[in-house]
Amino acid sequence: MVYSVGAMILIGLGVHIYDVWGEYLARRGLSALALPEAAAASRHAGPSPSGSQAAAAVPAPPPPLTVPRTDSAGQLVEVVGPDPRSVLIAFCSTGRQSGRREPVEIDPTAPPDASARWGLFRNLEQPSVPVRAILIRKDPRTGRWGAGDGRSPIMTEPPPQPPPGTRPIPVAATAGGGS
Repeated sequence: MVYSVGAMILIGLGVHIYDVWGEYLARRGLSALALPEAAAASRHAGPSPSGSQAAAAVPAPPPPLTVPRTDSAGQLVEVVGPDPRSVLIAFCSTGRQSGRREPVEIDPTAPPDASARWGLFRNLEQPSVPVRAILIRKDPRTGRWGAGDGRSPIMTEPPPQPPPGTRPIPVAATAGGGS
């Protein structure tokens, strides 16, 4: 019985260490599962497109200091970055929808909240569809901005009306640095 209890404790500890290590790697941007998948995808991609098609097919990396996390299905579950702009750009450029979204602007919330912003984006595959939004919040403990809870896919919704007298901040995905 003592050996059984000891084995259960060691198994529980091993699972906890595995979970903590995976979270550590994800926060550092070193997802242990993403690297082999990306390498396998590049090996089995078949003949590569030529010219500008190859450049357009490869999405740009997320902005510096921005950490996107995906689930096993490739859906984004969390994006953390130094500012709302970098979070929105990383949201649009990573995950299963990478390259299919274009960041548009950062809007304030209504009522105004210093620790929350709306990130607006458009679907490039369906230009007739209205823009969608994600809620980006500032973590008071770390001071970093983030979208998603780390467990379920980041939900998008129609953007709310901006408060009167406020100005949205346009986002250019190709511009460098944070805002």
